[in-house]
Amino acid sequence: MKKWFFLLGALVLVYLLSRINSPRARAGSPLLQRINWTINVLVWVLSIAYGLGFLYWLYKTIFH
Repeated sequence: MKKWFFLLGALVLVYLLSRINSPRARAGSPLLQRINWTINVLVWVLSIAYGLGFLYWLYKTIFH
């Protein structure tokens, strides 16, 4: 279960770093803006996937 927490923590860290750097990216090129948007979408999608996987594991551990 440690891998779930490690991966989720890494994703949140990447997301927070991209949010901290976003004012500079907005002033940058359109390519940097698209890269920033792509990273944000990937972090959200993977965070949801890992969260659902964790909840499924928890459900399976408690009820089965």
